[in-house]
Amino acid sequence: MKYLSLVSSRKNAKRIARPACLTCLIKQQKWRKVIKIIAFNKNESNHNPIARSCGNICCSLKLHPTILHYSCKFQPSLQAVEALLAADPKATSQLNIMNQYPLHIACKHRATSEVIEY
Repeated sequence: MKYLSLVSSRKNAKRIARPACLTCLIKQQKWRKVIKIIAFNKNESNHNPIARSCGNICCSLKLHPTILHYSCKFQPSLQAVEALLAADPKATSQLNIMNQYPLHIACKHRATSEVIEY
């Protein structure tokens, strides 16, 4: 979990836990944390990792209809792509508004050959 520090003075520093925003972690390329969130939420059926948001507008759902589309912009690791596809197997066959599959986005943003071949 991330922690947000609220500091009124150095002596009274408090840490408040807040859930990590999946899209922010993807943008920061923190793939291990992304994999952990997806694995955790896979076991808990009532939580949607994509629904969690930090309050910022992280991505446009029209341009990136799946989290796989969005993550392909940031050169994901092979393990991250495997986890994302395990969570949403139909993501590879969905087009965005520009008629692009996640493969097109991965190629455009120079993903590794392992990711592209997967």
